[in-house]
Amino acid sequence: MNHIFKCALPKIGICSEEHLYLRRDPKATQYNYENSDILFLERSTISFDTYFNFFSSAKFKKYTDVKSLFLELKFSGEIVVELHDILEDNSKKLLKQISLNDDAKIIDISEAYVNSSNICFSITASKGSSFHTFSLLTHESPINEVELGIVVPTYKRESYVKKIARSIHQASLAHPRNKVETIIVDNGSTLDEFAEESVELIPNPNYGGAGGFARGLIRARELDKTHVLFCDDDITLDPIVISRIITIFEYAKDRKLSISGSMLRSDRPSMQHENGALLNDDYLFIPLKHNLDLNFSSNLKINDTETARDYAAWWCFAWPIKELSDAGYPNPIFFRWDDAEFSLRLKEKGASIIDFNGIGVWHDPFEHKYASSSNYYEERNCFLARSQRDKDFTYKKFLRRAKIKVFHHALMFRYETANMILDAYNHALEGESHFSEIRPDEFHQALLKSQTEKTGELPQNYNLMQSIHAPHYSTSRLKWLLAKLTLNGHLLPSAALRKGTSPTSPGTVFASTLEWQHPVLLRARKVVFVAGDGKNGFIAERSRRKFMLLIYRFALFSLKSRKKFLSAKENLKNSEKLNTKSFWLSYLDRAKD
Repeated sequence: MNHIFKCALPKIGICSEEHLYLRRDPKATQYNYENSDILFLERSTISFDTYFNFFSSAKFKKYTDVKSLFLELKFSGEIVVELHDILEDNSKKLLKQISLNDDAKIIDISEAYVNSSNICFSITASKGSSFHTFSLLTHESPINEVELGIVVPTYKRESYVKKIARSIHQASLAHPRNKVETIIVDNGSTLDEFAEESVELIPNPNYGGAGGFARGLIRARELDKTHVLFCDDDITLDPIVISRIITIFEYAKDRKLSISGSMLRSDRPSMQHENGALLNDDYLFIPLKHNLDLNFSSNLKINDTETARDYAAWWCFAWPIKELSDAGYPNPIFFRWDDAEFSLRLKEKGASIIDFNGIGVWHDPFEHKYASSSNYYEERNCFLARSQRDKDFTYKKFLRRAKIKVFHHALMFRYETANMILDAYNHALEGESHFSEIRPDEFHQALLKSQTEKTGELPQNYNLMQSIHAPHYSTSRLKWLLAKLTLNGHLLPSAALRKGTSPTSPGTVFASTLEWQHPVLLRARKVVFVAGDGKNGFIAERSRRKFMLLIYRFALFSLKSRKKFLSAKENLKNSEKLNTKSFWLSYLDRAKD
């Protein structure tokens, strides 16, 4: 028989949040982190209705060729095994119960598999018993040959990427040689060779994540890989994720099946930031199953529910490069929107993008970072993506998003960010030539040198005062009306503003970098934007002059951009050359000049 799903247990250095792996009474059981054994100190129950051990029988039946299912248990002592199906109302339906007293046992659970939407199981054992592991097996043989190339672009994050390489190497040991190979694309040229045989290091100019993924994809195709897994360099990855991805591909009925890994927060390991995303009419992202606490079994059923998605992020995304060879390569856009546009492109080519509980990675939350340059890339690259993929992209929609973005930041005193966004639109309106002719490494460095609105370590006096002077989040209609009539206080006389700009004065407001409620700053003179970690941030001050100059600049932009929009949109719509191997090889070679 063939293994299709292996038990995952917490590991030091990966994740020790036990409720993501198992549920147990710590007074009645003892978990050994070295050998992953569980010793029963008294009669007790352990259960596996958890994120990493929730088995979606509904998705396996729908998307794979697995027809039979067996449960293999390794234990010692006397145990009672119960299999349950978590229902929509969070109740549990008993599927099977069996008593065992062997060291190992294989149980036929095919009937439970056929009659369930998911399978979670629990073990009740007497004192002195121990549990080692479980696996799910099937009689069916794999129907697809899978050789996986794992592409990890990195830029000066040595400690992160070495940790990822170790996790991937550990996963590769469970598979035949060459089944899993890792391609680390070093955009910073700071890494030495890796000790792991399965890791290939490729030096690359700093052309951003898009350039790193493109270079890695070129190499994966040279190695004749059937599938690739794209991973960011700043994630934490449980090795079990790779094995599960390979298994799903081996049994996939649809050869164009692609797998989207969810993002869990590194600071709150059980909190899911996103499990795919939708795009609204303005091409703004709507994260799916956002802030879902995966500690709770009730949320696992919600997380397992199939939801249509437009976007799968490249912190963890696997897809079949042979079956989708006509999808080409990412757009040359440094970072931001490379993964979103590519997801839309894959869907146009017939790819189905699905997710599973237990396939996800930990990533630093985005509120820990803010940079005006990131907003530049977001808007410039969104224009390219919409030109290529949005059939209903009109000038009216373009201008509406531009207005939302520019004035959102301007009303929050982030005038530099608002101006960078206008720069982004002007560059995008140059069409294909802007994207194909610049040197992205040099261009990026120039952007970084010009930005001041970015998270950094706050002065100590501001850091200490943020909890005392937290803003009052008023959403009253009157305050919103006043903010609208006065352009969030920019039309108010100075005497009407709160006094002072010191950390302790009423004129200084502390707000999250993600804050969107403009009236929070209605009468403020200064705002201290604080990142999610509470330590970093940046300071912005009200400037009527800068705000009025932005209004003037946006008015001129609105008058002059209509004609350019139609030309640039058509030009970028027909810019397939940007997604070819020949373009990318020439583009990457430009850094040698």
